[in-house]
Amino acid sequence: MNRLIVFFLTSLFMFSCGSQLSMDTDDMLKLSGRDRLPTQADFPDDGAVVLYEDTESRLYLDSEWEVNVETSYHIAVLYLNDKAETGWATREIYLSDEMILSDFSARTIKANGEIIPLTKDDLHPTKLIDGADQISHEKSVKFVFPGVEPGAILEYSFTINDQGWFVGDIWFIQKDIPVLYTKYTMEIPTIFFKYKNNWTYSTNAIQLGEPQVLKNILTERSEKDQSRIFYWEITDIPAFEDEPNAPPYFDIAQYVRYDIKYKDWNELTEGYWKSLIPKFSDSDKPDIQQLAKDIIGDAEDEQTKIERIFAYTQKNFRYISTSIRRSGYIPNTCDQIIKNQYGDCKNMTVLNVNLLRAVGIEAFPALVATKSLGTIRKDITSISMFNHMIAYVKTRDNKVYWLDATGSNCPVGEVYASIEGVEALVIYDDGKSEFIKIPESRFPDNTVQRDITLTISRKGGVEGHAVLLYTGNENLGMRSHFKDASVSDMKKVMESYLNSNMPDITISNLVYDNPKDIEKQFKIEFDFSKEKFGSFTSSLLIFNPSVFKMKSDLDRYRDEERKHAIVFSSPFRVIDNVEINYNPSEYMIEGLNKPVNEKYDFASLRSYSTYEEDGKITYTRDYSIRKTYIKSSEYQNLRNIEKAIAAANDENIVLKKK
Repeated sequence: MNRLIVFFLTSLFMFSCGSQLSMDTDDMLKLSGRDRLPTQADFPDDGAVVLYEDTESRLYLDSEWEVNVETSYHIAVLYLNDKAETGWATREIYLSDEMILSDFSARTIKANGEIIPLTKDDLHPTKLIDGADQISHEKSVKFVFPGVEPGAILEYSFTINDQGWFVGDIWFIQKDIPVLYTKYTMEIPTIFFKYKNNWTYSTNAIQLGEPQVLKNILTERSEKDQSRIFYWEITDIPAFEDEPNAPPYFDIAQYVRYDIKYKDWNELTEGYWKSLIPKFSDSDKPDIQQLAKDIIGDAEDEQTKIERIFAYTQKNFRYISTSIRRSGYIPNTCDQIIKNQYGDCKNMTVLNVNLLRAVGIEAFPALVATKSLGTIRKDITSISMFNHMIAYVKTRDNKVYWLDATGSNCPVGEVYASIEGVEALVIYDDGKSEFIKIPESRFPDNTVQRDITLTISRKGGVEGHAVLLYTGNENLGMRSHFKDASVSDMKKVMESYLNSNMPDITISNLVYDNPKDIEKQFKIEFDFSKEKFGSFTSSLLIFNPSVFKMKSDLDRYRDEERKHAIVFSSPFRVIDNVEINYNPSEYMIEGLNKPVNEKYDFASLRSYSTYEEDGKITYTRDYSIRKTYIKSSEYQNLRNIEKAIAAANDENIVLKKK
C-alpha cells in the first residue's frame, strides 16, 4: 500500500511539474513597494528573503454538505547564502490521508535569468514515521531546488484539497527569514452568513485590521456554492527570532488563526461528541466487559484496576501517529482497535475509556494541546488548537488520573513532560466540556541522584561503585532512550558518560532495570576502576570530585541580551553524592574544592566538600531548575548559574602524599 501511495504522488508531481508559474518578478516587487531585488547588504543577517507569498484558502460544501477546504500556495524566495540551504533550498509538503496534492510547479530562476524547472528526480515522497513502535498515516513530499546560488529565486506553487473535516486554519505570517509581501485570502460559503454559522479569527503578536472584502457574492451559483471572499495583505515582516529554550512558535510569532464561529466551547464539543458517541459506547458490550474483567483479574481497589487496564493498553497496542486535525478526528471502535492491535491517541483513549467504564470507573476523553502548540487561546473557539487526546479518569474518592497510552513506559499517576501543566478540554457524555489543568510536576519529582563511592590507592588509582537513580520525567526519558538498548550499548553509554571527566575508565558488573517495564524509577548500578586518577606527581594527587561532569549550557546563553523568556520542558534536580576514601596513613588533605552557592527563585546550584579524620571526604553537588518558565529579565541570573556550573567543574581536591 505504501508503494502505491509513493507511486501515485510521484506520478502526480511528474505530470504537473513546471506548468503553473508565470508571475513576473517585477510585479512581485511592486506589491512590496520595491523597484529592485534586495541584496545581502539589505539583509546582512539572513540567508534568504521571501519576495512574495500568496495563500488562498477556499471553504466549500461537498455533496453531503460537509465543509471541506482547498488551499493554494504560491511562494517566491530570494536565496542569499547557504544559511538558507536546509530550510529553503529543500522544502517539504506534509499530507494526511485525506489530502490530495495537485497543481505542483517549481523552478529556480538563476541570477543570470536562466530558468531551471524541477524534474521527477527532485521529488522525494516519504513517510514521517515508520519504526518498530510507531508508524504514521501522514506522508510528506520533499523537493530540492536545482542550481541554487546566491541571487537565485526559488519559486513554487501547489494546491492541497483536504477532504476531511474543516477544523480551522492558520496563516503563518512570520517565518525564519524576512517576508517582503504576503497575502492571505479566505473564500467562505455565503450560507454561513445566512444561518447561525459565521467565521471568526484571532491574531497573535500582530495588530491587524478587519480583512478586506471582495463583494463578488457569485449569485450565479447555487445557494450551496455561493461564497464571499476576504483577504489580508502585509508587507515587510521581520524574521522570527528564535533563541535557545524559547517559548513555542505559537506563543510568540505572528500568525492568524481562523475558524467557523461557535457560541462557546460547549457548542463545539456537543457537535464533535455526536460523532464520538458510537466509539465511546462499547463498555456495555459483553466481549468488552469480559476483556476488562480478564485484565483486572483479582484487583479490588480502583487504582489497581486502572493500573492494569492502562498497562494492557500500553503493552499490547502499537502506537500510530495521527494528529488531532482535519483527517484525524474520528477514532475506531473498540472491536476494530483490538483487531488491529494498533491505534493513535484517540484509539488508545477509546480503548482505555471503554475498558474502565466496563469495570465501573468514570472516564472521559480529553483534548490536549501539547506544549509545542503553545498556550490555549480562549479568544477563539477552535478545535485546531489541539493535537492530542488522552483519558480523564476520576475515582469514587475523587482522585484524578490522566492516562496517555501513546508511550509504553509512563506509570499511572504521571504524565509526559509534553502535556504536564496544560489545560485539557474534558468532554462529558452530554457533549458539554470543561477545561481542567493537568498537574505540573515539581523539581523534586524529576530527580537524577548519583551516589558514588571512590577508594584511592597509594599509586593514584581509583576503584568505585556507582548507583544512579532516575525518577519522574528523568525516569521516563531514560526508559524511552534505552528501551531497545543491549547490555553492551548501555555499557558504552555509561563509559562515555564517565569518560567526559575520567578518560580510560573501565566499567564492570553493570546491572540496570528493564527499560521496558512500567515503574516509577529507573536504576543503574556498576563498578568502575581507573589506573591513574587525576594528576599524580611525586607528592600530590590532584583530582576533580565530580565523577559525572555536569555540562554547562553557557554557550547556549552567550548573548548578553535576550528577547524571549526561557522555557524548560519540566523542572528537575540533579544530586551528586561522592564519598572519597583514602588511607590517612598515606595521604593528607592539602586542599578542598571551593564551595559554590548560587540560588535564585527559578534555579539553584550548591557544591561543597567536607572531610573526616578517618580518611573520608564527602563531595556534594545539588543543582535544580525549579521553574519551567523563566522571564527574560532573569536571563543574567541564568547565565550566572551556568558560570557557576562551569566553575564547579574546574574545582579540584588535592591530597598530599605522606
